[in-house]
Amino acid sequence: MITEQYVWTTKNGAEIPLSKMEDSHLKNSYNMMLRTNVPFPPVFLGEDAEMCADADFEQACADREEWLLAFKDEAEKRGINLND
Repeated sequence: MITEQYVWTTKNGAEIPLSKMEDSHLKNSYNMMLRTNVPFPPVFLGEDAEMCADADFEQACADREEWLLAFKDEAEKRGINLND
């Protein structure tokens, strides 16, 4: 996985490539993602609306898993443990 393509946006809007994050920021961001659950999909009336909501939810879950893998890959490159 190429972690240079991942750019983390901080709460104040700064954009930091994952590969440029400090070790502590990498760990804290990873652990924040673990604590932050993907919300349950909203319930809509109508088959088309429900299909769109399901697709959005599935994409959000996939994006989260991809980010978690990117964090793990970057930590492995640096030889750090994200769970310290």
